[in-house]
Amino acid sequence: MQYVIEFVVLFLILFLGFYILPAGIFHLLYHRKGANYEHIRIQNKKPKPKDLKREFRLSTWSVLIFSVGAFISWQFVKEGQSAFYYDWNEYPIYYAVLSFFICLIAHDTYFYWSHRFMHWPPVFKYFHLGHHRSLTPSPWAILAFQPLEAVIQFGTFALIIFLVPIHPVVFGIYVLYDSVVNTAGHNGFELVPKWFSKNKILGLGNTVTHHDLHHIHFDKNYGAFFNIWDRIMGTFLDDDASDLSKRQM
Repeated sequence: MQYVIEFVVLFLILFLGFYILPAGIFHLLYHRKGANYEHIRIQNKKPKPKDLKREFRLSTWSVLIFSVGAFISWQFVKEGQSAFYYDWNEYPIYYAVLSFFICLIAHDTYFYWSHRFMHWPPVFKYFHLGHHRSLTPSPWAILAFQPLEAVIQFGTFALIIFLVPIHPVVFGIYVLYDSVVNTAGHNGFELVPKWFSKNKILGLGNTVTHHDLHHIHFDKNYGAFFNIWDRIMGTFLDDDASDLSKRQM
């Protein structure tokens, strides 16, 4: 019975806290009638009701798969068989900040290469086609994965839990940050000012438009938080290629 309760609690935390809450907030702010953000809409097209239903259905299944992974990981964490540390004094205080950025870099690297693999034609339809049915993504698409992709996506968090020494609080902040960035990236509205993407240093971070363009140009912009790997591997497409940039000219 204890295991059932643990699994249900983890499912509700992931479903309500890391899917419904961020997707719902962005939907209410930007996609409800009356929202005055058309000037920063990236694509002229809008998501259709059938797209939203598909995204919600796939995301719910992904949360279920994530919950299985989280439940298994939790059993190891309880036994002290993870990289989590609980005493802030165990590492220098600056390491808490450093570990957050280690997570971002590790996540981005894992995501870039696993994402490119899932775009490989022989496996694309088995792993990633479901997500790319959303040519005009919405916040509800953040976890719209096929089962095999959901397993790969959870792998990022599992690797960090077991390989990166990190305090649970920092890990929670990293997961929350990933959730917000992922939701913004599928929101369809550019929230990042133009000067950000044109700055030599800040421009190494992805804008909303960068990922939105990936849903149109499948062979570009594979990165999650950064576009460094895209620039190195020649898969980077600048945000000037978007409908929004054309309307701003």
